[in-house]
Amino acid sequence: MSASEEKKALPPAEMTLGGVFPDEIASIKQQAKPGSEKRLKVLLVLSCTLVVLLIVAGGVSLGLYMHQDSVITRTLKFRDGNNLYRETVETDTDDNTDTFYTEGDNGVAAVMFDHNKGLKAYKFSGRGMCFIVPEDKEEDKIVKEAARELENKEEGSTQPSKSGGRRKMTLDESRTDAPELSEAMGFFCGDLEPRWATIELPDSEEATGGIVLILPGMFSRIISNWLHFELPNMS
Repeated sequence: MSASEEKKALPPAEMTLGGVFPDEIASIKQQAKPGSEKRLKVLLVLSCTLVVLLIVAGGVSLGLYMHQDSVITRTLKFRDGNNLYRETVETDTDDNTDTFYTEGDNGVAAVMFDHNKGLKAYKFSGRGMCFIVPEDKEEDKIVKEAARELENKEEGSTQPSKSGGRRKMTLDESRTDAPELSEAMGFFCGDLEPRWATIELPDSEEATGGIVLILPGMFSRIISNWLHFELPNMS
């Protein structure tokens, strides 16, 4: 057998690399097309969903981080003789508010100063109201200075204190309009009914009862002074 006879016959010209004919390739593509499109659509949907989730999660995380970064909190202890009070001050630079929480043996009291609205809101444990009182002239400066002073103290440290006297909280029946609270103060009051109120000296310093609240303000410009509040009878 000659060398030319030993050579195998060449495949038809239309056969491609790998021995697959063009019509077979077309058939394979046609069969695979629906499934590929479906898988592609699924992949696109999953990718888009993942991107959206990442964007939302990133936005929420950034919002929480930025809000957390704008809030400064310090918790201290104030001692008056045998009485020990736990005081927490919280400043929100975004909302322009300063909030003071006092916890003692006779309950918990808190006040928020909203410097944008020029209002302060008081709430006391066991009372179903949020007492709203206008800020006094230049009181915002006094409160901010006192808050910064507290926030510069060592966390958890014990500070000396003394009584700033007694004050009487009274509902202001002369005001029939509903207090317009900011979002921050509305969140502070929560489910408590906001009511206009006034703060004045009690009829007698010898009165008993009430609840202690450590705060700065027109009656007590030094934060180490605590006030004993007498509250109106809600019955």
